[in-house]
Amino acid sequence: MFIPNPGRSYQKASSWRPISLTSFLLKALERLIDWHLRTNALEGRLKSAGQCAYLRGASTELALHRFVNQAEKALRNQKFGRGVLLDVEGAFSHVTFRSMINGMRRERVDECCIRTVQHMLETRTVSTG
Repeated sequence: MFIPNPGRSYQKASSWRPISLTSFLLKALERLIDWHLRTNALEGRLKSAGQCAYLRGASTELALHRFVNQAEKALRNQKFGRGVLLDVEGAFSHVTFRSMINGMRRERVDECCIRTVQHMLETRTVSTG
């Protein structure tokens, strides 16, 4: 089923939100893979890199708080600050399967899990009716 996004031109596919009924087994497999990936070592590497995504207790608000904190610190110390703000529309919709797989290899995820995720990404089909 597709639900329209308010205030959009309904001529484009991105103007609609899909609501899907994925099988229980697929949802269970996705949850197991997520539990497998969320190791303390991975979360530690992500936190030390200053990442806020994919971490419990971290959010957009945390990222903004860090940015504002650094800007206020520069002002207090009469220093210059520099920041880059960008809005990447549809970043998650446009990421390639290859970049996801490469990211998993970079994070040293075991190959069996990578192959499972790759198979799920590359062979799933969606139909509407």
